[in-house]
Formats: sequence, C-alpha cells, structure tokens
Amino acid sequence: MARRKTKPSTDAQIWLRDALKSYLDYYQADDLAWQELVRVLAAAPRAAWTAEFKGHPVSDLWKRLGGKGNRQQFAVAPHPEKNFITAHDERGPYTAFRIRVARAYVLERLPVSRPASGASAPSRPRPQFARALRALHKLFPPDGKVPAGMPVETARGQVVAELADESRRLGLGDPSWKVVSAAIKHLGRARPAILN
Repeated sequence: MARRKTKPSTDAQIWLRDALKSYLDYYQADDLAWQELVRVLAAAPRAAWTAEFKGHPVSDLWKRLGGKGNRQQFAVAPHPEKNFITAHDERGPYTAFRIRVARAYVLERLPVSRPASGASAPSRPRPQFARALRALHKLFPPDGKVPAGMPVETARGQVVAELADESRRLGLGDPSWKVVSAAIKHLGRARPAILN
C-alpha cells in the first residue's frame, strides 16, 4: 500500500517526548522506539522539526544520530523524554533542546494507522503480553517484579517454561524477548535487598 506524502506543517508540532511515546506504544521497547523515530526524522525535510541550540546549530542532527551525517560525531547523549540531546562533534559540544517535531509527519510513519483527530487508537489485543504478565505474577509473587539483576532472557526462559503446557494446549508460540521485556518494564523490577 502506497504511503501518502504529507507536507510537514510547523503549526502542528508536538514535543519530541510525545512523539517517542507514540512510537513506544507500538514498538514496546525503548531502544527500538528511539531508533525508529530517529530513522524517520533522518529522512524528514528540515521543516519537520525545530530545536533551539546551545553551542552551535546542527541542521543534520537526525542524520548524524542515524549515523549518516555530514560531520563526524564523537559523542551523543539523547534525553528525548526531556526534549533535549547533548553531543560533541569536531566543532565542539552542543545541545539541542526544546525539540518539536511535525505531528502528522512522524505519526503517519508508524507501521499502524493512527486516527487523524489525535484520539487514541483502540488498543490492539496483546495475548502474549497478557500471558507474560500472568506468568511473571506467578513466578515472582506477589507483584510479578523480576529481581533487579536478572537478565531478560533468563526471565523469559522461566516464563516460557511456566507457559509451556498452555502454549502446547492452545497451539501458541512462546512469548518473545521483546514481549517479556515489555512486561518486565510494565511491572517494574524488584529492588535489591539491603544487607545489614
């Protein structure tokens, strides 16, 4: 299906953090959501985003973050949840802040369609996510919180084992790493015990 071309409008902008929330709702993983938003903005016309700069302005900011900028980038510390990015290139340090993006441009590039009015789309059924939550609650009572130092893959192995009979009976696959990671993030992690 051909994607409709949209001319970005500077009067319909949203904060970077709000765009990232929409991507996170779809991708369910922080790193993947950020990576996809950067990819979309790297291909966007310059009118699709605005920012203020401290240090020096960077017109190809998103291309640099995607690894395709015109100048060498030495260090980047993105803080999209707070609408700023600090970085360092051959011209020195700079900060992009008060970052806003063209709402229509970034949201229409999500893999699922979103309502034009800005209303929330009906949530998609996520049976594997619900199964992972249920298994985590059983494995880590009372609140399903995985220990702070446990790797996601270890927790996933326990979830898969817990759900094995049900998966076989219902003909379902195992919950993916991404699903279990999202479930762990949703529930939060157990704080490590403090030794006296």
